[in-house]
Amino acid sequence: MNFKELVAEDAAGLFLNIDEAAENHKIDGVDLPCKFYQDKSTKGNFDGIYVVRRQLLVSPDYLGYRPCPEQKIKIDGKDFYVVDCIEYYLSGLIEVTLEARQS
Repeated sequence: MNFKELVAEDAAGLFLNIDEAAENHKIDGVDLPCKFYQDKSTKGNFDGIYVVRRQLLVSPDYLGYRPCPEQKIKIDGKDFYVVDCIEYYLSGLIEVTLEARQS
């Protein structure tokens, strides 16, 4: 096993471990271990639209794909739209910035 594989295994073992830091959330109908948290700095009203921005830290291997901007993802029964997707190269994890818009 090389260094990159060791780091990825360790990161997934820590950040996506249900007993340590992760929680199961239903993403597109499938229960997956992930971190799903609100970005408090971007919550607010914009021109009559209420916007909630959230971050999703997940393994693309668990998710089965890498999300693209404007893609709709359903998490725990709510629709979110992808704003950005960053891959943490050594960890093998991706952080997806999501927005939910309500009027």
